Formats: sequence, structure tokens, C-alpha cells
Amino acid sequence: MAWEIQWDGYSVEYTVGEDSYEIDSLQLESRECYEEESSGYQEPKDRVMIDKYVAHTEHGIFRWQVSAVSEGFNTGADIRDVFCISEPQGCDVDSPNFIIA
Repeated sequence: MAWEIQWDGYSVEYTVGEDSYEIDSLQLESRECYEEESSGYQEPKDRVMIDKYVAHTEHGIFRWQVSAVSEGFNTGADIRDVFCISEPQGCDVDSPNFIIA
């Protein structure tokens, strides 16, 4: 693929009780790419990328899954979904921002 998902590099805030903290480093843990049928008439298959990112903090490990799709004849891609897979008990975390590069 001519594109990929990347974390935008900005810190991610999380809280434990009433205390706030920042995550300054996310690492790509895994990447899966596949094709699925396009919704457009006689268009090429959509290209899908699913990345999993991890952050290790003093309170435990956070994981996110990010999916992006390039539809049909489109050469670019769009972020489809970002969600937290796991977070340490008692923590509440914001979603990181991701871009297509």
C-alpha cells in the first residue's frame, strides 16, 4: 500500500482517580492488511489496514486498535475507527490521534 496509519505524535492524556497523566510514546505492535469487496459498482476491492498500538506506563499497559480503508479507485485512505482494546484497571484514557501518511 502507498499509505499507512501513523500516530500523530501528540501526547495522550489519561486519569487515575483525580490525577492526570500523559502518554508520550506509542509503539506499533502489529499490522494486518487485507482486501474486502467494494460498495461501489465495478470498483476495485477496498484496501483495509488494521494497526494495534501499545503504550507502557507506570500504571500499566494501554492498547488501541486503529483501522483505515482505501475505497475503490481512491488512492488515499481514511481512518475508519480508533478504540481502546485494553487499559489498566482504574484508568480512563483519551483516544490518541492518528493520521494517514
